[in-house]
Amino acid sequence: MRSGAMRAALFAVSIAGGCYNPTPVPLTPCDTTDQCPGTLECIDHRCGGTPNDAAPDAFVPDGTMLAHVVIGTSAGDVRDTELADYDPSKNFASDNHTSVDSGESSLIWFDIEAHIPTTKTVSSATLTVTVADEADEAGGTVEIHRLKESWVETEVTWISRNAQIGWLAAGALPPMSSDATPMATFRPDGIGKTIDISLPVAVVQGWVTMPGSNHGIIIVRGTSQEHVHLNSHDSAGPWSKLTIDYY
Repeated sequence: MRSGAMRAALFAVSIAGGCYNPTPVPLTPCDTTDQCPGTLECIDHRCGGTPNDAAPDAFVPDGTMLAHVVIGTSAGDVRDTELADYDPSKNFASDNHTSVDSGESSLIWFDIEAHIPTTKTVSSATLTVTVADEADEAGGTVEIHRLKESWVETEVTWISRNAQIGWLAAGALPPMSSDATPMATFRPDGIGKTIDISLPVAVVQGWVTMPGSNHGIIIVRGTSQEHVHLNSHDSAGPWSKLTIDYY
């Protein structure tokens, strides 16, 4: 192990003909442990990092133990349904699948508040879905957008988010009822295929910190040209789940 002086020397940077020699602190970028102060180690290119196989680029404070929760192992922790413009007043909550197509989309919501305190920090989040009996074998994509309006599973339709209130945009489509930019995409390219999709930590953190902002997600057609079915919690399963690591 190099001395503190030698470690400091590794951080010397020439700037405009002079030298700048900052003091290394936790979170300092690094390539080797010798570049880190004190007893901190260089993990995932940060001094004091803790390995996280689920999110190798995420930083977790040194010595912190990650908690791991899978939301959706119980059907009561997930709400899902589809919206369809061909029958705009119909509620599909009891169907054993949700659909993604032109004029059809899937809604999914997870009860995060029941599992994670609002003071916790999210390290990684993974959505898991399973393709049912319809897939896009050509490999087209579907998009996941964050919903901006609440909805009631047993009442929601293409035109209304509950029995009394309509969507700002029919079908809960972007950019009014859901974010304009997708938070993730995936390829539902095989019947029976289970797919893991990494979700942006910042979005899921917002749901944890402010549970009232958690309206779930909408899955809409991207480049896919085929009708797609995803297992719902009314199917024999496996249905959608949300896995979160936090500290």
